[in-house]
Amino acid sequence: MKGYISRYAVRLLPALLACAAGAAPARAQNSPVQLGQLANQGRVTFTRGAAGWGIRIDEPGRASMYQARPLQLRTATDSVARPELAAGYSSVSKVGNAVVGRGQLAPVSGVTVQFVDRWSIAGPVLNFERAVSVHGSAAGGFNSVIALSTVERFTFSELDLFFPGMIYSGEPEHIALRAPAGLTNFMAGHIEEREDGFTMPIFGFSFRDGRSIAVLDPAPDGSTVVADTRATRGATVIEERMHLGGMGAFQNADGGVDVAYWYPGSIPSALRYHPYRDGLTQSYRLKYRFGAGETFHDFFRNAWRWGWNIYAPKPDYYDLAVIQRTLADHLTSLIETRPEWSALPFMRSTIDGKVRVESSPVGCHTPVQYCNEKPGEYRWSRAIMGFVGKNLESASEILYDSYADSSARGEEHRQKATRVIDSFVKKVKVDPPNGSGFNVETGEPSVTNPEGNHITCCSGRVYLREFAEDMRWVLWAYEWEKARGRVHADWLDWMTRFGNWALTQQGADGSFPRSWYPVTGVVRDSSTTSGYFVINFFTKLSQVTGDPKYLESAKRAGDYVWLNFQRNDHFIGGPIDNANGMDKEASTLSLEGYLALYEATHDQKWLRHAQGAADFAETWVYDWNVPMPADESPDSLTWKPGVPTLGVNRIGAGGAGVDQWMAADVDEYARLSKHTGDRHYMDVARVLLYGTKAMLALPGRTYDMLGPGWQQEHWSMSLNRGHANHRNEFPWIPANHMNGLLSLKIFDPSLYEELARKPVASQPASGRH
Repeated sequence: MKGYISRYAVRLLPALLACAAGAAPARAQNSPVQLGQLANQGRVTFTRGAAGWGIRIDEPGRASMYQARPLQLRTATDSVARPELAAGYSSVSKVGNAVVGRGQLAPVSGVTVQFVDRWSIAGPVLNFERAVSVHGSAAGGFNSVIALSTVERFTFSELDLFFPGMIYSGEPEHIALRAPAGLTNFMAGHIEEREDGFTMPIFGFSFRDGRSIAVLDPAPDGSTVVADTRATRGATVIEERMHLGGMGAFQNADGGVDVAYWYPGSIPSALRYHPYRDGLTQSYRLKYRFGAGETFHDFFRNAWRWGWNIYAPKPDYYDLAVIQRTLADHLTSLIETRPEWSALPFMRSTIDGKVRVESSPVGCHTPVQYCNEKPGEYRWSRAIMGFVGKNLESASEILYDSYADSSARGEEHRQKATRVIDSFVKKVKVDPPNGSGFNVETGEPSVTNPEGNHITCCSGRVYLREFAEDMRWVLWAYEWEKARGRVHADWLDWMTRFGNWALTQQGADGSFPRSWYPVTGVVRDSSTTSGYFVINFFTKLSQVTGDPKYLESAKRAGDYVWLNFQRNDHFIGGPIDNANGMDKEASTLSLEGYLALYEATHDQKWLRHAQGAADFAETWVYDWNVPMPADESPDSLTWKPGVPTLGVNRIGAGGAGVDQWMAADVDEYARLSKHTGDRHYMDVARVLLYGTKAMLALPGRTYDMLGPGWQQEHWSMSLNRGHANHRNEFPWIPANHMNGLLSLKIFDPSLYEELARKPVASQPASGRH
């Protein structure tokens, strides 16, 4: 058979062509052809106009849609969103419970592109199946497009848009300017992305009258080749081995908004087309979900779960005991010991294990008088609390793991872990902080981002997150040690002193600033978007000390961020280097805090807030497998061919980079499932527990890394697919994996055992069926 035919096309084409050939043509008098009624009262009708047969979805409120020209092509010379060539169906036929539309377009001399589309209804969902075939050959190429347009006029700002990991509202101000849904594209009236940049190929919007529309590719393929993924930015590629689509919303010339899908996936910075080659075929399916009676949050949660249930993602199984031992050994091996202190350096190479070295003459890239870092060879030797440094979380995890091992290994791990905590307690001042850590080589105070300030005392800034995130683990460690007869009063005193100082920084409205200049305690960043940093720590500090003032502060902080930002799904400012950007870490840290408050107070509002944060966060998790380029050498790829991508998380709204940060959030979803009775959260926990381990080096499977326990971060799943920004490891990577294993054990061993139990069957997460 000439040309490429996908697995799905093999089954689809004969059925559609047979149905179309065997059905009676539409009546000459041009009477409308009724497909049927959607569950929400929308009526789907095919009518004939000047351009041919088109489709209308009437009466689902403001979600009424139409398309007079369903047959659309973009050509190889197009660089605009709207298709250049479009027409209606030449005929439509009612075949059983479906309507089949047929037609063709002639984009260049000697070539026709034939379409066979099948539309059907299942409850509130409009199903679409398309088969495209090329007849004749010529230079150039094309995308085939299907787009539905709103009947009413809207601008983006009048809608609440949902693109997972990209935008969750009609307000782009918390998104990077040039991101797919950033202000530049938002104001230009187009938000578009390749399918491989979607954690789930789904998008849509809420019309603010309780109505909504979501578009889903129920079986993405995603396969492609190096010519696509490694092409120079801005290059046009015409290649038939690209089997992924593009999805987006566009403000159209009539004043409405289009929901569009095109194949193959082309975006303005990477134009992609299939060639005009005789015998080439395309096939794809879409599902349009028409919602009713939903808030915006209800809409995107329900749409996401609808897609999740269709995909039914099932991660591969791992021996968790082997993983835990591997990670504990690896984390312990990262500890650098000096005569007066011990700590984990900021970054190491996954290839040779060495601490990264820079040639910069000044570690913080600023004039000497504004820098307390030593020359470049020491820059990456700084040891930091929280975020990506996670020294104290790492030490606490090693400590907990050591209790189950009565051998010399267990004692060695315990000694090394407690010495790390002791070193921070002795060297880092906290009221106010003089840094968020210290340099392993010099012992000098240090911070995560040692950039110059306008004051000469000190470089960079210290963040609320760094202290609160790591100290909550030391509070646990304090209790574990105390239960074994070892009371570290200096640990508790150190954390209490920080807590008391932090209380002085809380505003009357419950808000907290993000950061301060070291030593001085002067506020550096007064943004109030992320006071959720302190909730989990203060709730635990209240329990350990018995002092209710910390719990009251945590509740006030939770009320402030929820009422001012998060009730509108604005989860902002999680990473310390992105003060006002939307991201997943803001939601996962909030989820941790709200669960802590619920478990401490049993107030249902905190449980509802936790669900809101969890619903948002899970949409940043890939629940399908994106294949690596078929013709690229495994040696050149840092995400290896055949390794499932199920479970990786989109890093930020600005691009298609991914990591496995949410490996740490296994316990939050399992706890939420237990508290609410909602088993879906348990399914998410299982994906985060197992799916995130795919590129973790394990015994017998180290890939091209130094040994078991190593893992890098920041791969791309779209352009530059399978390649990472660097080949280094921060302590957060093994710490987050360990967190996901231990936190649930600590909370509820029986719940951990239920989650860890080997699934009944293991199968790929998705793929064209």
